[in-house]
Amino acid sequence: MTAAACQCRAERKTLLGLPDDVLTLIVKELNELAISRLYADMKLLVGSEEDHQITQLLDSHNPGLKHIRSLTAVFDSEDNENNIGQAQVTLGMMLQMLPRNSLETFSWRSWTPLSKKNLELLYRNQRKITNMEVVATDYEIDEAMISRLSLDDMAKNGKTLNFLFNSKYALEFANQLIRRCPRPLKQLMIITNFKAKYYSAEENYGEGHLPLQDSADRHGRIFSTMFRRSLGEDDFLDASEPLQVETIILTGVSLHKATSWFTKLDGSALQTLKLEMCDAAPKALSELCRIGTGGLRLKEISISHCESANGGDIRGTLEALLNVVQGLESLSVNLCCSPNLISIQSICRHEATLKTLKICCTSGTREEKDEDQKGWLYFTPENFQYITKRLRNVEHLVVPYIKCQITDGFDKEEMKQMFDALTGSESNLDNLHSLQLLTRPTQQDLPSPLPDGFLSQLLAMHAKKLFAAKNSKTKKLQRLQLVSWGTRDGGKKNLSIFTRGQQSALLGQPQLAAVPVSLGWVEEEYGEDTEIIQCAAHN
Repeated sequence: MTAAACQCRAERKTLLGLPDDVLTLIVKELNELAISRLYADMKLLVGSEEDHQITQLLDSHNPGLKHIRSLTAVFDSEDNENNIGQAQVTLGMMLQMLPRNSLETFSWRSWTPLSKKNLELLYRNQRKITNMEVVATDYEIDEAMISRLSLDDMAKNGKTLNFLFNSKYALEFANQLIRRCPRPLKQLMIITNFKAKYYSAEENYGEGHLPLQDSADRHGRIFSTMFRRSLGEDDFLDASEPLQVETIILTGVSLHKATSWFTKLDGSALQTLKLEMCDAAPKALSELCRIGTGGLRLKEISISHCESANGGDIRGTLEALLNVVQGLESLSVNLCCSPNLISIQSICRHEATLKTLKICCTSGTREEKDEDQKGWLYFTPENFQYITKRLRNVEHLVVPYIKCQITDGFDKEEMKQMFDALTGSESNLDNLHSLQLLTRPTQQDLPSPLPDGFLSQLLAMHAKKLFAAKNSKTKKLQRLQLVSWGTRDGGKKNLSIFTRGQQSALLGQPQLAAVPVSLGWVEEEYGEDTEIIQCAAHN
């Protein structure tokens, strides 16, 4: 190479003013960073007609496989029941192609049992999983299989336990994991599904054996099997050991005979409690109240309960728990068939720490689509004003809208009191970021329905009033960014979301506007703030 050619090559620059080799290195690093973000959390739909597209992913030269940290496999057993074999093969190929010990989380989202071959393949190749999940099984996890999997060694990394129960075999496996995982646990989640084909709430496995769920007069398998010390003891609950866990999530679990287990929870470790449609939930809350008298600091409480289906006075026990808990930051209450709202005094007791408040209570059932049949329970204007005055640190607020008809012109006295509670001089909602009003004005007394856009314009007008409070003399709601009406229950037309924006003007400065946005926009804009999304999409 001549001296002139060397000089020409040295002077060659890229569009960015950098040498080619430097730019190549930058692009390579950016490409690696993008691939790691793209592949980190992988969700696959298996057992469908599109399975052949997954084979493009299963290439040994695919640089993204080594970056997969979380794998969720979804199989829709209702639509593709005959394709379960295909789904198992596709998932097996995926597990074989993954580098060893690369996964941290694995989830099988189906009530159809995961094949024994895939379960062994998962736990044999992925030894560093921290999110341990017991999936639907229809086979026994015996001692020989536990030995082959070296479960003692693998369970040492377990920090989160997610249990999806469909059989006694899944319960036995859960017991094996609980006995081996270190304490304290970050999360314990238990989900049951009564509608699944592979689940029977009252199934007995032979004469003298227990059903899966507790009932009012006998123990069930879930708590008695999962938390017993050894497989040979009969007095299960009395022999169970205290469990240190930060988060407890129970969905569809009967708690009739689990109260003694709740009394043995380590109250100093528990931070989050979520109970959804659990029979005898009031009994469990009553036992937690006893722990609370000795010191119980819960950061989050979420209760979803139907008093007619699940039984018990959930309001009274929840209020008692709120009176003994300290440091509460998030409270979500979703009650149906309830005669009254929970006491505002028990809520406002946590005014110094509460940041998220979601209150959704109806006197009707969840299945009712008509707003009047649901029987929404509303705060009185006086009680709502008391909340806005006391909860000075709340950031996300979800409450029912004061009942109002369009024929009232939105000018009835109760409506004015509600807006005064939000924007008046006594309001202390300076930190409020998102506000969702669960009900929308009705059109019942009108001879014919109004055009679809008319109601949206009225809601936009009132959202603008709330946003404009920042510029008023009182300067309230300075951080408010989202206002929404309705829920997702009735489809897109029943959910109206507005964000603070500006409208260009022909002359002068741009003016404040309430800009209608979709739920997808909210998820994209506030992807890192799950509370905002949950409030905007609350149902």
